[in-house]
Order: sequence, then structure tokens, then C-alpha cells
Amino acid sequence: MLNQGDQVGPYIVRRYLGSSGIGAGYEVEHGAMGTTHWLNVLPLSSPRVAVELSDQFGFVHPNVLTTLALLQAGGSMALLTDMFAGRPLGDIMAEHDMSIGQRLDIFREILLGVGAAHASGILHLDLRPSYVLIGGPIEAPIVKVAFFRIARLLKEIDEGGAVSTNRFAAPEVMMPGIELGASADVFALAAIGYEMLSGRPAFSGNTPAAVRAKTMGKFEPLSSLVPEVPGAVSDAIGQGLLPRPYDRHASIEEFGIALFGPNFHITHGERREVQDGTARPASSRPTPIELSRAAAPPEPQTEEDREAAMIPRAVLFGGLGATLAFLVLIVSIAGLGAMSVGSALDQAGALAGPTTKASLEVSGLVDDVIALGGDGARLLPLQRAFNNASNQKKIPTGYRLYQELNVQLEAAVAKGRDPEAARRIQYELDVAGNQFEAYVGAVQAWNEATSSFVGGAAVRLGIAAEPGPELVDMLEGAS
Repeated sequence: MLNQGDQVGPYIVRRYLGSSGIGAGYEVEHGAMGTTHWLNVLPLSSPRVAVELSDQFGFVHPNVLTTLALLQAGGSMALLTDMFAGRPLGDIMAEHDMSIGQRLDIFREILLGVGAAHASGILHLDLRPSYVLIGGPIEAPIVKVAFFRIARLLKEIDEGGAVSTNRFAAPEVMMPGIELGASADVFALAAIGYEMLSGRPAFSGNTPAAVRAKTMGKFEPLSSLVPEVPGAVSDAIGQGLLPRPYDRHASIEEFGIALFGPNFHITHGERREVQDGTARPASSRPTPIELSRAAAPPEPQTEEDREAAMIPRAVLFGGLGATLAFLVLIVSIAGLGAMSVGSALDQAGALAGPTTKASLEVSGLVDDVIALGGDGARLLPLQRAFNNASNQKKIPTGYRLYQELNVQLEAAVAKGRDPEAARRIQYELDVAGNQFEAYVGAVQAWNEATSSFVGGAAVRLGIAAEPGPELVDMLEGAS
């Protein structure tokens, strides 16, 4: 916690502003220049923050909160931005009874900001109303989108994964290991627009039912909730909420044109050099980082430290069933209090259901791959084995089918068979593959966490501490 009068590099803390959603926010003043800025002290410190946010420093657009520098504030990193007297979109929507037209005007400005950032290669990937700031009079609001990528990055560093839990996140953002693009932000914008215009979320919360509805594209059409919303707007937002990225609009500009007509156009932002806390016009790249000399920088991390912080992406398998129950019994009876084991067990157990669902979806792709020229003689027996498998063996048999589908699809692509259909099938397989890998990773983490003491506990209990044969098969197949 910083106090009034504390110095962070050349900046003097004037007052605490409260939590910003990414950290503790402060109003600071440049000691020599007298300029006022917003300083957000982040909850952790990592070299990755500086590296991965460097493309944002000095990016200027009327609808984007300009990020100026990364400072050292004691043992923490702090993000310096322009000062903007705005409040979160959600608060503004709750306090003002705005017409549909006013809401669409604000939504248009949001799209302009995100679209300009995309044009400069900057994705947000964690859009939500709290990161959209509204200032000025409500009759002529000033709209700025803030905190591009930072919240997702902090979560990834802190928890070892970047699976978003916010209800505006696209389905692929909620899956580990999927490569994300502009369509992820299109989905989030559509979810924000849906809520702005209807007063209710398209998908509520992160319950299994809500996540399933999102991944299946089940939501009530906007026009049925709010008849005064133009049909084109309802249709555009509906397309933006589709679960598969390739079914959504290809870009923010395409989304904007569908919403507002052909006159919608993204204006590009500028790249400016950051000097003395101000983004000034420059002919060269912006200064990426401004490190304060007021405190020593954090100790550089070793390669091993970085690997540990990043935690390999989880993508997984297996029928846990009785094996999970067995481990719970061992841990509880042994009374060893191993929190890491409990965490690994929880993660593997939580992933079992979604991975079984992924196996079912993989089985549904068999006919599509055969239609592209895949070898039915190889695929159909594997599909039958999956269909006839017990619940405990659904995941390993589904994984073997997934592997063969990839082989057959690759062969079809090499022959030039319907590349558009092949691309769509490959996306479905990639999603399932990431779920399989995540499950395998969780099971492996569980095995590692238990290897130091479960064997001894099992000996005392007089039972075997080895995983079930189907789990062994799965892990061997994944290696």
C-alpha cells in the first residue's frame, strides 16, 4: 500500500483511488513536469509483464486509455497510464436510463477503440464492462477501453494458466492452449453489447449449465427481449456470440459494419514515444519500459523459475473413476495434509466431465472425416469401441479415436479435399485435443504430487498405489 507523498520513480503519490480491477490505483504527479497520471500497482512482479505488454506503451487513440510505462513500486510492478476521469461502463449503465440509441453510440465507441488496437496488433482477450471507462456528460460521453491483456496475463503468471472465468469470454478463451485471435474479442464485445441493450447477460455465470450454453451457442435472441433493437443489430450480435470463431465476424470492422452499416470505419491509432510520462509524437518506436530507480528491480528469474511460473499448458485424459476415489481414501486415511495432492486431484476430477464430453464430440466427427476421404475401415472400429466402452474407458478410447482422426484428416488435406471443411474439422479436433492434453497434464501432476508419499501410505494400508490400467494406457499413449 502506497501512502500520500511516497515517490515512485519521478512520480509522487497524491491519493489512493481504489481498486481498478488489476491492482491498487493511485493518482500520481510527475515531480518535474507537474502532469497527473493513474498508477496501478500490480499484485505480482514478473519480467513477463514488461515483455508482453511492451507493444502497448505509447499507443494513442481517442477510445483507448494510453499505457505509458511500467514502473517499480517497492517490490511490485506498477502500470502507469493517462489519467482519465471516467467510471466503469457497468456503473454508468446502472445509474442512467439511456435510450437504445445512446447505448449503441457508446457501443460504437468501444468497437472503435478495440478495432484500432487490433489494427496495431494488440488484442485485449479479457474485455468486460469494468475495463470500459465512461467520462464526460452522459449526453456526450467519452469512452475509453483500458487494460489490454493485463488481467489475463496476471492470471496466467499467478495461476499457471490463462483460462478466463469472466462471463464475457469466448468459449475458446475458457480452454487451455487454444491460439486466440480477433474473434475472441468479437465474442466479448457481442456479449457486452447484448447486456448493454437487454439489461441481462447472454450467458449467466460459470456454472456447468452456463458454460454448456455458451459452447453450444444457446442464448435468447436479442430482438425477442428488446423489440426496439434494430434487426440488423440483433443479428450482428447473435453472430458475434456464435461458439466457433470462424462463424463470427472476421474482424472488429466487419462486426461494426454489420451493426452500424457501411459507413463504420476503424481509425488507426498512433505510436508515440513516452517521455517524462507523456506520449509525445515520435519517429521511432515508443520507449517500452520506464523503470524507477527509487527501488531495486526484482531479482532476475532463472530459466527454471520462468518454467515453474508458466506451468506447462494443461491438456488432458483418462478415466479416473475408482482411481480418484482410491486416492481420496489414501490421502484422508494417511492424514498427510498434502495440499498439492488435493489441488491436483481437484483439477483432474474437475476435468473428467469436460474431457468425456470432448470424447463424444470427437466421435461425432467420424462421418465428416470419412466424407473427406478418411479411411472408414480404420475409423469405424475405433468409433464402435468408443460407443461400447464403459464410462471409465470413454476418455482413453475417445483419445485413440482422436489420434486416428488427426491422421486421416491430414491425409485428406494433403490430397486437397475440401480445405474449408477440413479447416473446420481441424478446429474441432484442436479444441478436443487441448481438453485431452489438459486432462493428461492434471493426471501427471497428480502422479508427481503423490509419488513422494502415497506409496508409503498404501503400504501401510495394504493396497496397491498404482493407477488403474486404463489410466496407464492413456498416459503411455500420451507420451
